[in-house]
Amino acid sequence: MYWMIFMAILISPPPPEQQPLLEALEKAAVKEFGSYYADQVIMTIFDKEQTIPGNKAVAMTENFFDAHQIKGFIKNHSGTSKDGSSSYLIGTLISDEKQYRTFIYFRMNGDVPVISEVQIER
Repeated sequence: MYWMIFMAILISPPPPEQQPLLEALEKAAVKEFGSYYADQVIMTIFDKEQTIPGNKAVAMTENFFDAHQIKGFIKNHSGTSKDGSSSYLIGTLISDEKQYRTFIYFRMNGDVPVISEVQIER
């Protein structure tokens, strides 16, 4: 019984507001993913945290994807706040050589998710 509940949690689809973000990450489509960045984004890559404008966060993400040859993303977990105003994705960025644990926090602006924080860890 517990096994069935565990499997249902693992294979449950993401909330609808997360779907476009997830699809962009799975395709490693940085520009598409970056279009959801807020005006200011907290970016943490390998323990270096900084708050930067959204357009610089797109460039930083693109540089990371290029430097590490990111091929895609696998969602490990996701969740939404009780009031539906914010959500998160936890997953793994995939490259040919390594995998990177990734955390993405976003809030809803109407029906559109706006990414306010990204963490990429080794």
